[in-house]
Amino acid sequence: MRIRRRPGNGSDGTRETPQGSSLTGSRMPVLNLGYPDLFIEHGDPGKLNAQMGLDAAGIERSIRERFPTSAAGAARAAAAA
Repeated sequence: MRIRRRPGNGSDGTRETPQGSSLTGSRMPVLNLGYPDLFIEHGDPGKLNAQMGLDAAGIERSIRERFPTSAAGAARAAAAA
């Protein structure tokens, strides 16, 4: 997972290879997370990350929303272990 902190920092190209990979013959789903391209007030990084959904809870929520069946499968696997 890559968290994009600045627009144009090269993460767009990083995501292109896995999505359209000819090595696997299939497309890999990608979840892009990052700060919006607008002014963000200065402050405590932990609080800013939480406001933007980039803290641990926000990242987990985004993953579960984007990949609901994968998250359910992971929860079942964790409960079975």
